[in-house]
Amino acid sequence: MLPLLEKSMNSKAKLETWRKYMKCDPPNYGKADMEIGGDEGLAVHYALILLDIDGDGKISVEEFEKYMESAHEVIAKQADFLLNTGIIGALFLSFLYPLMFQPITVSDLSSEFFGETGVSVIFHIYYILLTLSVGFAIVNVFFAARY
Repeated sequence: MLPLLEKSMNSKAKLETWRKYMKCDPPNYGKADMEIGGDEGLAVHYALILLDIDGDGKISVEEFEKYMESAHEVIAKQADFLLNTGIIGALFLSFLYPLMFQPITVSDLSSEFFGETGVSVIFHIYYILLTLSVGFAIVNVFFAARY
């Protein structure tokens, strides 16, 4: 917690320096990004400034604790989202995986309408999309379980 509070004291000064580089004609994006720490640094400094409710340039422990409660809510919502995503991925996997091993029979009508080449192309497209869907479902379940 202490490094975050110490970093917050510097945020207003860093943003002012960043604004100075951006107001140049033409704007000096390279120096501005190096000064602030890129897009991520910009977002962090804005977030730290928003934590400072009274605007004194320092984040008090009370201000920090208030926002820690909302951070825990956001983390809980993210965990619920990952759980739901993992369940959906597992459901997709449960009905797509068996389809990979069922042989497909082509009707005579389809062969006549599309021709042998057309049926072969559709057959390959079907298996490619099915394999991709199963692969994405496996990745989805893996990442949902991992995080």
